[in-house]
Amino acid sequence: MNPLTLAVALVVTLSSAQADIINHDQVQPFPQSAATSLTNTAALKFKPQIWINNGCHPYPAVNTNGDTSGGLKTRGSSSAGCRGSGYGSQVYGRSTWYNGVWAIMYSWYFPKDEPQDFTGHRHDWEHVVVWIDNPQNVNPRILAMTPSAHSGYSTYAPPDADMVDGTSVKVEYTSSWLFIDHHLEGTSTAGEMQDLIMWSDMTDAARNSLNTVSFGKANVPMNDGNFQSKLGKAYPWATYDVVPGRFAAQLHTTMHLVALAVIAAASLASTQASTIDHDQVQPFPQSAATSLTNTAALKYKPQIFINNGCHPYPAVNANGDTSGGLKTHGSGSAGCRGSGYGSQVYGRSTWYNGVWAIMYSWYFPKDSPVSGMGHRHDWEHVIVWIDNPENVNGTILAMTPSAHSGYSTYTPPPADMIDGASVKVEYTSTYLVINHHLEGTSTAGETQDLIMWGDMTDAARYALNTTDFGNANVPMKDGNFLPKLEKAYPWQ
Repeated sequence: MNPLTLAVALVVTLSSAQADIINHDQVQPFPQSAATSLTNTAALKFKPQIWINNGCHPYPAVNTNGDTSGGLKTRGSSSAGCRGSGYGSQVYGRSTWYNGVWAIMYSWYFPKDEPQDFTGHRHDWEHVVVWIDNPQNVNPRILAMTPSAHSGYSTYAPPDADMVDGTSVKVEYTSSWLFIDHHLEGTSTAGEMQDLIMWSDMTDAARNSLNTVSFGKANVPMNDGNFQSKLGKAYPWATYDVVPGRFAAQLHTTMHLVALAVIAAASLASTQASTIDHDQVQPFPQSAATSLTNTAALKYKPQIFINNGCHPYPAVNANGDTSGGLKTHGSGSAGCRGSGYGSQVYGRSTWYNGVWAIMYSWYFPKDSPVSGMGHRHDWEHVIVWIDNPENVNGTILAMTPSAHSGYSTYTPPPADMIDGASVKVEYTSTYLVINHHLEGTSTAGETQDLIMWGDMTDAARYALNTTDFGNANVPMKDGNFLPKLEKAYPWQ
């Protein structure tokens, strides 16, 4: 095993070994996340209130060392032993774009879920997803909220006026039937608040614990394995599961004016956006270093050497118009030696299994190893894995360039494949009839303006999430991003 790979594995193992399960009332919470980015600012602004109708109050689930709560047995009353931590409580946040709207998931941990004496189980996790139009807006709008309810969701699109206090939605933690576990639902009753810790602001040890520790019948909603799938299930403008609770009166939301407005806006965006000539797509200006995420992505922006074939082109413009690509006529680079408007590399990043993953994606109008062969459109990407975006002198732990539906793995890349903090990849087709792929190289390449997923327009994200690029898949779109990280993870 490579020494650095071994070191990473040892760090994760050591972290796991040092972390313990401790008494539920001994877990100290994280201090609240600071408003250091648009993501954090929006999450703090829309932090919800939770009213405890019955049962436990929320407690911290994990501390900075990765120690997790042991929970409580279901003895005594439903709130026995869990009426509040002396250290203060916690709400856990994680957010992203999903189908053109901004989703903020807020999660609470409870030491037990006991609707009646001696019924229920140790541990409970509940969450609400607050859906807003855009965190960059001066006055973002709440479009919907979807509180968790028995493996499903209640849907309020939008929440009733009395369920919102300023920009804070109000949810109730309750068990409405004698032997039915607790759930959340919307309420007009004011509740309590907790210090918010965002997923990316937690320690590696804490994230590793929440990704790996079993909480029995309770699943950690915002961990890497659950976050995207929960958003998919909670998405308010889809088919709903029928679950108990006050939300029954809200089932008209499919026809609610706001839901209709969102659907109409998406349809309008789709109608107005067009497929245009590949050399007429104007790129986005480069993302600014306005957050740790963007700063790290700009720092590690890769070089790409075009050995043969097309040069990268923009795939989508601000209006959501997408490239029509090129037929496989002429040489591999015929008609695609570079856009007069400039090119683009697309970025998206997140924590994954305790390391920071930055995906950089390029679009090519065709993939033609020889004239007449291949296909219209190509997407390729490389994932750069670093230790921590907050480190001033971060370490590149690995890079995984895409190669024929799989990945090449360099853990770490050889010194001659890195120029400062920029890895070098080559776009090539090594056999006559094999489509193009990326691989590491010692040859210097070109760079493009980087646009981060969160900095694109809604229309552009919607287009990349929905447009069919034929044999080429958009790697960083909502449906592909996390599965690609899982497949590319270098320490499997």
